Amino acid sequence: MPVTAKDAADDCLARARGVLGTAATSGGARDDVARMALVMGVAALDTYMHAVVRARLSYNRGALPNALLRLDLPFEELTSLAETALAAQRAGRSTRPWVQVTNALHRRLLTATFQSCRGVEWAMALAGVGNVWNQVATGLNCTADEVKARLTSIVHRRNQIVHEGDLRRLVRPRQVDYNCIDAAQVPADLHWLAELIAALDSIL
Repeated sequence: MPVTAKDAADDCLARARGVLGTAATSGGARDDVARMALVMGVAALDTYMHAVVRARLSYNRGALPNALLRLDLPFEELTSLAETALAAQRAGRSTRPWVQVTNALHRRLLTATFQSCRGVEWAMALAGVGNVWNQVATGLNCTADEVKARLTSIVHRRNQIVHEGDLRRLVRPRQVDYNCIDAAQVPADLHWLAELIAALDSIL
């Protein structure tokens, strides 16, 4: 049985929990492990959304969503498709153009991230799903604004860790100082991300 988008996300979340389980009992190492676990948890959402968009192209090529039909691709992707088709025709081989289209989509998706509220909404539109946040909020028994606020907060912390080493932004720092991380909060964030992914999966 093929690996689903949910399987891939669950694997990332399991690995995030595994990383968290290796944390030292105290000190900076524990905090850094918590930071890495949170980063991996957000990666689960990104992994899930990428897999969902790729699967959408694979299972229903006849009625692609408008957002997917409007996706911008480099012109070189089109010329590559044409050259491959011509070369196969000259050699008397049948071509598999949809494989090439799927590969072109995959390369395009590698340049996109689907972690923010806007990114998730765009990925779901590429998969043909609208009104995402109201549907997810119903599944999580809260409001759409609450879902988006929680995701924004988690992704903001992820970005501080990934892009800034979680260093505090100070105008004239006299020493290296870090943003505080609540190691006890990270498991709750991972659990919430798992619930978010499950809610997204339920509306596809």
